[in-house]
This record gives sequence, structure tokens and C-alpha cells, in this order.
Amino acid sequence: MLFYILVSVLSFARSHDTLAGITRDDFEFNFANFIKHESSYLNVTTLVSHFVEGEEHCVKKCKDNNACLSINMAAQPNSNALHWCGLLSTDKYNESMKFISGNETSIHYSIQSPCAGGACLHGGTCYPSYRDGDFRCACPPLYAGKACQKSCSAPLGMEDGRIPDSLLQASSIWENRNDHSPAYGRLNMVHDPFSNNFGAWSAYSNQVGQYLQIGLGTLNIITGVGTQGRVPSNQWITRYTIQYLPEGSDVWNSYLENDVVKQFQGNSDGSTVVINTLDPYIKTTTVRIVAQAWHNYVSLRAELYGCTPP
Repeated sequence: MLFYILVSVLSFARSHDTLAGITRDDFEFNFANFIKHESSYLNVTTLVSHFVEGEEHCVKKCKDNNACLSINMAAQPNSNALHWCGLLSTDKYNESMKFISGNETSIHYSIQSPCAGGACLHGGTCYPSYRDGDFRCACPPLYAGKACQKSCSAPLGMEDGRIPDSLLQASSIWENRNDHSPAYGRLNMVHDPFSNNFGAWSAYSNQVGQYLQIGLGTLNIITGVGTQGRVPSNQWITRYTIQYLPEGSDVWNSYLENDVVKQFQGNSDGSTVVINTLDPYIKTTTVRIVAQAWHNYVSLRAELYGCTPP
């Protein structure tokens, strides 16, 4: 049920704050569109509470408080015929795990939001931005776009050659020989000694921090990294980290998980492709796969997966 309140204050406006489903004008009009959720409440700390005569008074309290984004209210009045009214500084979208249904003693009111209509596709989580009447989606792995509408898991060009040799670099090359260069660090590259192709990039020496650098030429969303070892030499990387250049930056960032540099599980043989998903994804023009541990030798074949930004 949609609940609407409109209050006329003065005939001119000095300041204006427009939010999705709620408009606050200090001097002219105030209105708020609330959705009523029977037998529900949001289990968060109350910003401030009041005792009011009914729902229209409770939602007006929220409308008049710039920090209020939703309301919990007692379903039944107390002995003084007043309802408890709790103003909340967050909402059911930002705190979805704390939205509780099935409690007949309470009623929850949320401000109308684009998130109410399933704005995010493919299981994305919607977060409203009341300040500008917009929303953002936290997309699941392998999807991107404002509404998570874009599948984003295509190979970006290592295996098929769309990424040219000129955009491939490495920390070092075994004996500085071209037949072990980054140009051969492509997924499913085949060992062919007759054409001076030893089927993988190999570092000059076994050291933590040796890397294969993949340039993309333009900004891309990276949602996955695929790795292989080198056959028939039984060489592969068992653990690695990811470094990347953020958009507009020349400073290398490490991919983090819970504010710690994430170490990805690599390979356990020379031929099997192991794909690790980046959740959240990154936007970048250049990626480094940085060796942390290896079997026999630091050798690598790789592919990046993702898409161009929507």
C-alpha cells in the first residue's frame, strides 16, 4: 500500500532536496511516498522515537527529519491511544538481512524507491540513492552494468590473439630467449620447438613476484582470470596475486579481499585451465598475474575474462 503526505508551508522555496519517493522543501511543499509493510519491522537501532496518534503523524515525523529513511511503528495504540513511532536512518534495501516479516505487533514504512521494482537483474542487490533519486546495483559475479544487465564473462583475447604481442610484458624471461617470451603466455598455446615456441612464458628465475603483464589497450571490466602451466615440462604456478592499473591511474593496485591481498589458487598440472572469478570485478587497462608459489618453475599461460564497460 502506498501512503502519501503533502504539506503546504509557504508560497516560495529557498532550498530544495529531492530524493527518490520523498521531496523536502524547507519553505514550500513537503511530500513523501511511503510503502506500508504490515506485520513487519526493520531490526536496526532507532534514530529517534515519538508517540503519535496514527500513521499520518508518524510518516510526517520522518518527512520532517532529514536523516530518516524508513519507519517502524507499533500496530496497536497504547493505553493513551498513541502509537510508538520509530524513525530509522537506514532502509530495507541497505539492511535487507534485518528486514523481519511475520510480527503482527509492528508495521514498517519504507520510502518509495526504484529498488522496490526489482531494478537489479540476475540477482543483483539494489541500493537506493535518495539524494539524487537514483540507485546502484551490486552485481553478482560475471554480470555488469547499471542494472547487472550485461553478461560479462567472455575471453578478452589472449587465446585468439586479439590482444597483440606488443601489449604483453613480463618481469623477466628465461635466459632472455624469445621462445619463452610473454607472447607465448597465451591460454592453450601449443609447444612447438620447431617454430621456436616452447608453449608458455617462463621467468628468468624462480622468485616470488615474477609476473606476466597483459595490456588490453582500452578500459575493460575483468571478472575472471584463467591460468595454465607448461607442458610437457610439468611447470606451473600454484598460487598467484593480481595487480592492476585502475582507470586514469599509473599506480599499481593489488586485488584485495577483506582488505588483504588475495592469493588465488593456481594450477596443479600443466594442462588444466583453472578460472578464478573476481568478485567484485575490476575495471582496468592492464593486469599482472604475479607468482607467489610454483611447481618446478615459474611458467604460465593465461586468459582474462570480462567485457567492455556498458
